Amino acid sequence: MPRHFHSISIAALALAMAHNAAHAQTTVNTESSTALRTSTNGDIVIGVGGELEVADGNVITVDSNNSVIIRRTDDDEDDDDDFDNDGINDNVDDDDDNDGDLDRDDDNDFTVSNGIIRSESGQSNISGIAVTPGRTFSITNDGGISVLEDFEADDDDRNGIVDGPIASASGRYGIYVGGPATANGTINNTGGIFVEGLSSGGIVVDAPLNGSIRNTGTISVIGDGGVGIRTQSVTGDVTVLGSINVVGEGSVGASFEGPIGGTLLLQGGITQGTGFTTDDGLSLSLSRRDLRVGAPAVVVSGSVAGGILVGSTPVTDNPLIDDDDEEDDEDFDNDGIDNDDDDDDDNDGIDDVDEGVGSISSVGNGPAMQIGGAQAMTVGTVAARLGGTSGGYSLVVDGSISSNARYSGTDSIALVIGTANGGAVNMPGGIEVTGTISTTALDGEATALLIRQQNNVPRIYNSGAISASITSEGEGSAIAIRDLSGTLTSIENTGTISATGVSEGAIQAINLSANTSGVTISQFLNAADLETREEIEEDANEDNGPDDEYIEDTTVYASITGNIVTGSGNDNLLVSHGIIRGNSFLNGGLDTVRLSEDSQYDGDIDFGTGDGLLALSNEAIFAGNVEARNQAVSITLADDARYFGSITGGSQTDVVVNGGRFGTGEVSTTQFRSLTVRSGGALDVYIDGEEGTSSKIIVDTATFETGSEISATVTSLENVEGSYNILTAATVNGRAAFDEATTGLPFIYNGTISYVANDVFLNIRRKTATELGLNKTASQGYDAIITAIVEAEDETLTQSILDIDNAERLQEEINELLPDHAGGVFDTVTRNSRLAGRHLTDDAGIFDPDTGTVAAWLEPIYWKSQKKQSDTSGYENQGQGVTFGMEWAMPAGHLGLSYSYLSGKLQNGESDGRLKSTQHEVGGFYRITGKNFYGFAKISAAAVSIDSTRIYEGTIDDDEFTRTTESDWSGVLLGGTMGASYNFDVGSRFSLKPMVIADYYWLKENSYEENGGGEAIDLDVDGRTSSAATITTSLTAAYRFGKKRTSGRGTPLTIELEAGRRGVLLSDLGATTAVFQNEDEDAVPFTISGGKIKKSNLLEARILGGGFDFTWRLSGRAEQYDGKTSYGGRASFSVAF
Repeated sequence: MPRHFHSISIAALALAMAHNAAHAQTTVNTESSTALRTSTNGDIVIGVGGELEVADGNVITVDSNNSVIIRRTDDDEDDDDDFDNDGINDNVDDDDDNDGDLDRDDDNDFTVSNGIIRSESGQSNISGIAVTPGRTFSITNDGGISVLEDFEADDDDRNGIVDGPIASASGRYGIYVGGPATANGTINNTGGIFVEGLSSGGIVVDAPLNGSIRNTGTISVIGDGGVGIRTQSVTGDVTVLGSINVVGEGSVGASFEGPIGGTLLLQGGITQGTGFTTDDGLSLSLSRRDLRVGAPAVVVSGSVAGGILVGSTPVTDNPLIDDDDEEDDEDFDNDGIDNDDDDDDDNDGIDDVDEGVGSISSVGNGPAMQIGGAQAMTVGTVAARLGGTSGGYSLVVDGSISSNARYSGTDSIALVIGTANGGAVNMPGGIEVTGTISTTALDGEATALLIRQQNNVPRIYNSGAISASITSEGEGSAIAIRDLSGTLTSIENTGTISATGVSEGAIQAINLSANTSGVTISQFLNAADLETREEIEEDANEDNGPDDEYIEDTTVYASITGNIVTGSGNDNLLVSHGIIRGNSFLNGGLDTVRLSEDSQYDGDIDFGTGDGLLALSNEAIFAGNVEARNQAVSITLADDARYFGSITGGSQTDVVVNGGRFGTGEVSTTQFRSLTVRSGGALDVYIDGEEGTSSKIIVDTATFETGSEISATVTSLENVEGSYNILTAATVNGRAAFDEATTGLPFIYNGTISYVANDVFLNIRRKTATELGLNKTASQGYDAIITAIVEAEDETLTQSILDIDNAERLQEEINELLPDHAGGVFDTVTRNSRLAGRHLTDDAGIFDPDTGTVAAWLEPIYWKSQKKQSDTSGYENQGQGVTFGMEWAMPAGHLGLSYSYLSGKLQNGESDGRLKSTQHEVGGFYRITGKNFYGFAKISAAAVSIDSTRIYEGTIDDDEFTRTTESDWSGVLLGGTMGASYNFDVGSRFSLKPMVIADYYWLKENSYEENGGGEAIDLDVDGRTSSAATITTSLTAAYRFGKKRTSGRGTPLTIELEAGRRGVLLSDLGATTAVFQNEDEDAVPFTISGGKIKKSNLLEARILGGGFDFTWRLSGRAEQYDGKTSYGGRASFSVAF
C-alpha cells in the first residue's frame, strides 16, 4: 500500500560538518534512480529539487567516513531569501533549484520542493540511509526520507478495524546505523521520515554512537513492531523535538536502549497512533488485541548521565532567565542580544521557534513512558535551564505524559519506573513535574506514576498535575502516585495530585505503603503562586479606604484529591495551603499531620497501629473522622483553626484547644479520653434543628480554663429551641463562657450554659422581636416569615437568616421579605395629586372676563421625597407628570375641568426593589375671586396602576445572592380639596397673603399575587383601603416689580415666598394582610399596620409674570416631613381666550 510522502516545510537547522576529503562530493538536484554509496560518491548532497528514488536496496549507503545531507536550502540561514544562492530573491526567482528549468507545478505555478530520497521497492531489510558498522559520519535530513511498500491491510468484515498485519516487508528504516562496532557521528533530522514495514523504524542506531542525535522534524512509522527512534549507547545528547507517530501492534515511539552520556531531551510529540489512512482513503483502526500488547510509547533502558527532560517552551520571565531586578528587562537571558532579536531566549542552543511542548502519549495497556530495562541503570540529574527547571532532578516533566486504556478491562500507566523483572533503576535526583502526568482507564487499573520494586526514586516535586481517573463503574482502581520500592520519602506538592472515579477499587492519590523508613508529604504555596496571589490582592484592594474590608485571593493553588496511604515508618503530612479531599491511612509508626495557614482537609485520617499527632493552626480546617485505634493520639488546635469531625477508637486520645473551635460538625456522639479548652479556644456544639438533637462529647476529663468558650453551630430554623446535653465527663474542671454574640450562635437565638453534676447543657431559645430590636411592622411579620422559610425547606434563605449577626442587618432583610406596607404607595399617588392641584391655589392664573371667558393651562410637575424608618419601614419616592386644565367664566366665578397624567417610583427600605405607579386623574373645580379674596374647590378621581419588583438580598459566608418576585395591581384614588386666601397690600409693590387649604384623599387598592421568588418569598396580598385628611395654613409674601395687575394690564414680574404647615385631621393608612404561597393549605395570614401620616412644614418660592392674556409661573418647594426633606417643582403657563 504505497502512501506518498509529503515533504514538510520546517525552518532549517544546520550542523557544522567535517568532511572526509578522500572522495569528491556528489550533489543530486534533479530526479535520479541510481543508488549512492559514499565509498564511491563521497559526501552526498540531495539538493533543493533533488529526488533520489531507487527500486532495489538501500537508497544511500554510508560505507566510508563521509556525510549525507538532504537539503531544503543550500546555506545555514534560517530566514533565507535566496534558497539557491544565485543572487535572485526567492519571491522573483523562477528557477529556485538552478537546474535551468522554470519551477512550476501542475497548475503552472512557480514552486520549490525539498530534497527527497525514496524507496518503494517493498523489500525487507532496506533503508533510506544505511550506515555500515564502525563509520565516522554525519547525517542531516532537512528534506524527506520515505521507505514505502505496496500493501493493503485487510478489513474483511468492513468494520473499520484491521484484520491481521498492517504491513508486509520487515526491517525497513529511514536512517539505520549498523553495529556492533562503535559509530562516530551525528544524526540531525529536521525534515520528514516516513517508513512502512514490520519491525521497522524511522531512525535506528544499532551500534554504540560516539556523538549525538537530534530530531526536530517528523517521523512516522506504520507497521507492527515499529519504532520511531531507537538507540544503543550515545556519548552525547539525544534531542527529540518535532513529532514521532507510530502505528501498529507493539510499536514504540522512541526506545533508548543504551547509556546516554548527555541529556535526553524529549520536547516534541511522541504518539502511539490507533489508526491510519490507506491509499484508497480508507480509515482503519487497530484492534483491541493490537492495543493490549503493552508496548510503551517511550522506553529508556540505559543510564542517562545528564538526566531526562520532557521539555516545554521556555518561560522568558522566569527568574532563572531574568536574573536581575529590571522590571522592563530587554535582555531576559543576559546574553547581550535584545529580546526582539534573540532567537534563543533560554540559551539552550535551540531556536525558540523550534521548541515545542514535550507530549508523550500511549493508547492501550502500554505505559506512555517506561524508564528501566533488563540491566541496572542510573539517571543523573538535569541541569538548570533558563526558563525551565531549576535543576537537580533525574526526570523533569515540563511537558505531558499521558496514557489512555481506551477499552474495557485494560490497564493504563502513564509513567513507570523499572520493569517487573528487570534491573534496578537509580534516580537519585527524583522527579519534578511542572507539566502533567495523566492516565485514564474505563474500568481497569489507572496509574499515573508507578515506581516498581528495587528501584530508587527518593523524591517527587509537583507544581503541575498528576492525575488518574476511572470513567466507568466497576472494580477498577485509580492511583496517581504509587511506590512499590519503598524509597520515595518526600513528595512536595504545589499543584494538583488527583485520583477520581466511581469504583469499588482503590481511588488513591498517593500510595506509599511499601515505605518503612518514613515519608514526608508536603503541600504548600510556591513562590510563583505566592507572587500571583499578592498581585491579585494588590489589584483587588488598590482602591480600598481605611475602613474597607481587605479582599483576599481565595484561589486554591494546590490540592490532593483521593486517598493517601503510607507505610510503617514515622510519616509526616504537612499542609500549609490548599485542599486535601480524601482519606489518609497512615498505618504504623509515629505519624504527624499538620494543617496550617489556609489549608483544608476534607476526609478521614486513620493513624493505624501507631501513635499520632494532628495539629491545626492559623485558619486551617479539618472536616472528617480521626480513627485513633485506641493508640496514643493527640489533637491540638491553635489560632483560628477549626475541627469539625468525630473521633473513633479514642480511649487514648487527648484533645487540646489552644485556640479556634473544636466540634463534630454533625449530630453524633464522640468519645475520647480528655478535652482541654484553653483561653481563646471553644468547644463547638452542632445543633440539628430538624431533629431537635445535638452533638455530644463524652470524655473522662473535661477542663475549661479561664477564657475558654462554648460555641454553637446551628443550620436550621426549625426545632432549635430546647436544652441539649452537649458533654458528659467523669470529671469537669472549670467553666466555659457562653456569649451568643461571639461564640457562633446565630443572632436570632439566645443561649445559656448550665452544669448539672458532670453534664453540661446548652439551652437555646429564639429571641423575641423586641430583643432583636425589630420595629413594629417587622415584628408583626417576623414569625410568619420564619414559619414560611421552614415550611418551604428553603436552605438558602435559612442560611442567610442564620448568618445575620446584628439587628440592623436583620431589620433590613425582614423588611425585604415583607410586602409594601408603610404607606409609600398612598404617599406617592396623593403627593402627585396634591402637587398637580397646586395650580388652583394661584390667584394670578385667573383672568378677568374682559380678558377672556375661556382659559387653559399646562403645568409639568416633579417632586422627590423620603421617609425614615420608624414603626414602619422607611422609603424613598418620587413623582412627575403633567396636568392640563380649562375653565370658563361664569356669572359668579370660574368653572373648570382638569386632567393629569402622573407617574411615581417607590423604593422601600434599602432594597433594590422598586414600585412604579401611574395614575390618570380627572377633576372638576370651581374658583371665585373678589377684590382681595380668593377661594377654590376641587374634586378628583384617578385610576391607579402599580407594578412591583420586590428583591430580597441575602448573604451566605459573604457571598451575596438575590431573590426577585414581581406583581402588579390597580386601585382608585378619590380626592377633594378646598381653600381660601386673602391678599393684604402693603404699599404698591409688597403684599401678604394668608391661605388655608383642606384636602381629603381615599385610596382603594386591589389584591394581588407575587410570582418568581419561591414559596418563602412570594405572597398573596389582600386589598387595602387608606385615607387621610389634612389642613394646611400658610402665609405668602410677594414683591412686584411693577404695578399690580388690573383689567387690561398684564402681571408684572413678581417674586413670592410661601411658608406654611400641614396638619393632620385624619390618618388611616390601611393595614396590609398577606400570606406566603407555600404548600401548607393552613398557612396563617399575617397583618402589618400601615402607620400614621405626620405633620410637615412647607416652604415654596415662586417667580411669575405675564401679559394681558397670559401668565407664567416657576415654583420650587421644600417640605420637611418626619425629619426628612422633600423637594418639588412645577412650571405653569396659562392663557385666556
